[in-house]
Amino acid sequence: MESGTSGVDRVLPTLTREELRALEDEPVVALVEEDRWWSSLPDAERTQIRAAAARGLLARDLVWPSRDAAQQLQAHPDLALLLIARHEPTWVMALGERGLTGDGSTVEEEPNGSLLICGTPDAGTDGAAICAHVDGLYLNRLTTRELAVEAATNWLLRVPSDPEEVVQRSVDVLCPDAPQRTGLVMGAGNTWLFTEPMDEADDQESPGPIDQQLSDWLRSKLEGMNT
Repeated sequence: MESGTSGVDRVLPTLTREELRALEDEPVVALVEEDRWWSSLPDAERTQIRAAAARGLLARDLVWPSRDAAQQLQAHPDLALLLIARHEPTWVMALGERGLTGDGSTVEEEPNGSLLICGTPDAGTDGAAICAHVDGLYLNRLTTRELAVEAATNWLLRVPSDPEEVVQRSVDVLCPDAPQRTGLVMGAGNTWLFTEPMDEADDQESPGPIDQQLSDWLRSKLEGMNT
């Protein structure tokens, strides 16, 4: 079992998309490209993939045979925490990226991965699970809500691999009993503009550096959650 340090900020198991299918993962927010890949496979191939992935999970000590007749496998506590966060989050921040052409129209969806941050009901009132999707791998970490806001801000403002490329990144914040809020970041290199399309007041220029604008906006949307 690959594990990080104990406590509120630690590495959670890295999973492949095949392992998530073997675990019958059904996240609140799913990637369209992953669902498209899975639905394109014939049933026989899906069965083979699940079986091979389950053997890998057993070999990594992430699951083991359950003594409960009602379930076949029992998950490692860190894996169980991650799955609960993906399936029953207390709040969600979903981040993605799209490239832009010279005329501003969007092209390929999520060419540089995506980030899903979920409030964790089983990790205290301040817990968050960060799930980074890169090339079919899911890199996961348990952290605090404040560090999750920092991670989201850094992800949205990271410099593209091609400094000349203009990109558009989005963050959707979903909380119970509150409307979904979407923020957009557009720019190239180190020059970025942040907007909230559904907020009429967003037309006014916001004071402060953009990283502060983003962090404050994210905190405000999560304010009062789990308190």
